Amino acid sequence: MSGSSTIQATISSFRIVLIVDTGSSIYLIQPGVCSSEVKPTSLAPFGVMGNELEIKGIQEVEFQLEDRKFRHGFCVCSLPTDADGIIGMDFLSERNADLNLEK
Repeated sequence: MSGSSTIQATISSFRIVLIVDTGSSIYLIQPGVCSSEVKPTSLAPFGVMGNELEIKGIQEVEFQLEDRKFRHGFCVCSLPTDADGIIGMDFLSERNADLNLEK
């Protein structure tokens, strides 16, 4: 994950790593990271290289960042990274958060 901006979160007391992707418009999570039900979806998003992502479904994920809890729908998809998932800038901007790339 060298060069990626990441944040650490918690799902059911397990620490996970999420990449903050400024170009992503969807949330992605690796299969098996969360135990909630994976529901079917008709979404067919494309990756950065223009290829269609192999989405297995949508999973409602409750996660915690420090002392705040969040719930959001993540697309379940195998990712070519060690990170547990990806969140887009929309997550941060919805919460008026600042992203400091120097720290």
